[in-house]
Amino acid sequence: TKSINNGSLRILETLTYLDPPEHTAIKDIALDWFRPTNLAQWETTIRELAKAAVDRLLRTDGRIDFVKDFALHYPLHVIMSLFGVPEEDEPRMMALTQEFFGTADPDAARDDVEPLTPDAAAKQWVATIQDFYAYFENLLQDRRANPRDDLATIVAQARNDSGEYYPNEIAYGYFIAIATAGHDTTSSTLAGGMLELGRHPDLLAKAKADPSLAPHIVNESLRWASPVKHFMRQATQDYTLRGRDIKKGDRFMLLYQSGNRDAEVIPDPDRFDITRRPNKHIAFGYGPHMCIGQHLAKLELRIMFEELLPHIESLELVDDTKMIQTNFVGGLKNMPVEITFAG
Repeated sequence: TKSINNGSLRILETLTYLDPPEHTAIKDIALDWFRPTNLAQWETTIRELAKAAVDRLLRTDGRIDFVKDFALHYPLHVIMSLFGVPEEDEPRMMALTQEFFGTADPDAARDDVEPLTPDAAAKQWVATIQDFYAYFENLLQDRRANPRDDLATIVAQARNDSGEYYPNEIAYGYFIAIATAGHDTTSSTLAGGMLELGRHPDLLAKAKADPSLAPHIVNESLRWASPVKHFMRQATQDYTLRGRDIKKGDRFMLLYQSGNRDAEVIPDPDRFDITRRPNKHIAFGYGPHMCIGQHLAKLELRIMFEELLPHIESLELVDDTKMIQTNFVGGLKNMPVEITFAG
């Protein structure tokens, strides 16, 4: 990554790699937009997009790849619509996202990178980030010159305490975070949750009979799928955790999947339970770095479960599934199913 950041641990100028007070100032750029009170105005739009996706599904014979034919597209279309990216550019955003998160997966390898070589992941990441930068430079300049009612404009128009625009790299980092994590994690959660409902017809029946369970299905699907596998951190001071000494400067990996199966916190963690309350999952992280988009993701998922489940009589897996080869962000690569529609 030296060609982008001269070898710094800050791979991108994005919230993931910042600490307060810088982190606080940058997060505040879009924090109000992502609050539930603001997102409420978009619920009708999101529900219309969900209904359109379900309508397209109902026009099939029910034998589909639930990931490739359904789960990938709805969250992508939602976030790009709210973000302000033209629909014709959505396939490009999807391809770049898969390259960005799938650096260890040969199916996501770029044509200009030899897969599975020792330095392939770094080369692919750098090439993908550069492609993102090239695309978002045009978006950034357009929104500064021609503001619109979209999320891209909020980021592009943001200014620091001196009244100047933030450096372009800050906007690029925001744009990349929105364009990748803004849909990939949601699609992985949707697919993971539906797979478990299909495997447990009693839970599917319970979910259909009680629409009020939708928010709990969302939380349990997030815990179960844990689409974000890890983030790296560096200790800023000495600390002792359960007898283990962590020294200032030590780097360590936060494993969210492991935390979401912690029996000390979550009873019977290896059971998919759509009535689990409280659900103390950490799929969105914890503390200052808790995901800024968590409320949007939950809203999208709740609406989709509300719109989709009434139409599903059964969902059966008809072949093996595969997982994306990643230790960072991802989930099911495919999910061949046969759906019997209700009514």
